[in-house]
Amino acid sequence: MKAFILKTVFVLCLMGVVGVSAQSTTKTTTTTTTKAKTTATTTSKSTATTKKTTTTASKTPAKKTTTTTTKAKTNTEVVKVGTTTSTPPPPVNVTGGIPAMKFDKKTIDFGKIKTGDKPEVVYNFTNTGNAPLDIDIVSGCDCTELEWTRTTVQPGEKGFVKAVFNSVKAEAEDHKKPLKKYVDIVLKQIHPKSGGPIAESLTFDVFIVD
Repeated sequence: MKAFILKTVFVLCLMGVVGVSAQSTTKTTTTTTTKAKTTATTTSKSTATTKKTTTTASKTPAKKTTTTTTKAKTNTEVVKVGTTTSTPPPPVNVTGGIPAMKFDKKTIDFGKIKTGDKPEVVYNFTNTGNAPLDIDIVSGCDCTELEWTRTTVQPGEKGFVKAVFNSVKAEAEDHKKPLKKYVDIVLKQIHPKSGGPIAESLTFDVFIVD
């Protein structure tokens, strides 16, 4: 009888220990499960928060960068540039008077000469006008060398034009026949009435025999 009681007590104790272990295991499992759920919930919340953040970020419209191009207005000024040439200065307009050239002779005859001769003549003149006189141009043929007064000739003063005929430079067809050569003079002053230049003409005659 005692032996039966002892067995019974042993079994009951054993069952109590097993029950306690089972309860501990159940509590541990429950706690672990609860922690797992909590972790899952936290992860879900974090994921949801992340998704919301991502969604919010994606919904935020990108700032539009507006580039304004300003077209500068360029004012172009057209400047006319004059061309400087080596042409002689324009004639001087005479006011209150007119210069006049009075020559002691305006023509001369060199007569017959030979090839190589260089006859020359000086045409002297006086300014008989009532205004200053300036010689601008004196011209002749290629075989005539010319010199003249380069300074201003005042009224009453004298000047000259010198011509030298170089027979060596004469053309072949100019030989053995009488020739008349011209010396043209143009003043810087212009005539107040006609508006044209004041000009004079001189001549000389020559005959190249060979």
